[in-house]
Amino acid sequence: QALLMHGRNAMLCRAASEIHSLCPPYVCKNENLVLTFIRSEPGHCCYKESFGIKRIHAPTLNWFLNYGMKNSDPFVVTGTMKEWPAMKKWVNPNYFLKIAGHRHVPVEFGNNYMSKSWNQKVIPLGEFVCNHTIEKKSKVCENSTEDQPLKRYRKDNGSGGTATDLNQNISSTAYLAQHELLVQIPELEKDIIVPDYCSLSLADAKSTGEVAVNFWFGPPGTVSPLHHDPKNNLLAQVTGSKLIKLASPQQNENVYPNPGMMSNTSQVDVENEENVDLEKYPKFKDAKLEQVVLNPGEMLYIPANHWHFVKSLDTSISLSFWW
Repeated sequence: QALLMHGRNAMLCRAASEIHSLCPPYVCKNENLVLTFIRSEPGHCCYKESFGIKRIHAPTLNWFLNYGMKNSDPFVVTGTMKEWPAMKKWVNPNYFLKIAGHRHVPVEFGNNYMSKSWNQKVIPLGEFVCNHTIEKKSKVCENSTEDQPLKRYRKDNGSGGTATDLNQNISSTAYLAQHELLVQIPELEKDIIVPDYCSLSLADAKSTGEVAVNFWFGPPGTVSPLHHDPKNNLLAQVTGSKLIKLASPQQNENVYPNPGMMSNTSQVDVENEENVDLEKYPKFKDAKLEQVVLNPGEMLYIPANHWHFVKSLDTSISLSFWW
């Protein structure tokens, strides 16, 4: 039954892609319009801060398995994403509008999935891109009558209104998070290469051999609170940068897992460690957190059950490979 449902979903995705290909592309042909992703500050992508996390250039499969995975420590992989078409294509917002502007995607709103204000809406990808990820100064083309993405989707009608005007209607915490967008939009799957590292597993590991690929897309400030996942993860950074804080499973007691169903998520807000209430969480003072900034073209290996907090420093597009 699961295989049957998977087959039906694949057929629906292909059919939707065919229909979308017949629609007029949401891309401005006027060369004067340049859509750019929001950056938190100029030149930001060059950060190299790393505390306790090794950076390894293009490790061999043997090193990855017998040193990296066996040690159960996170490390950054560099130099293995140069051949991805996504590294050039995904920096351009118009590319997403052209490929999949009409397609509907689940977008999260709120500080993070643990906040009381959190909710999720299904909206066109073009609406998400134009309202939440591009510079507000981007305007519609002058003297043009074509159906443009900013006219169709922007809450300010593409006029490039002031930040104050825009922020009254547009949430800055919209996040297209943990979505199998490459399954939904097969054209995007052609832009990436699943790392060979995802075929590796330790002798005592329970692996199905399948790799789940999830898409993460959001403006600066989007956050995944400190949590852990049951599978190994290669987090690949395509555009923008992310700050990641990590703690080993041995730190469980010090990071205060939530009770009940959300026990994989910490009760402690580690974004501002100096502000943690130590009267409420006294053992956190003994917690040992490592930190790294993940830049475009880099991958972070996160072992299964390893705690990690993630924050986007720019408009960021990442892929997580779980196996």
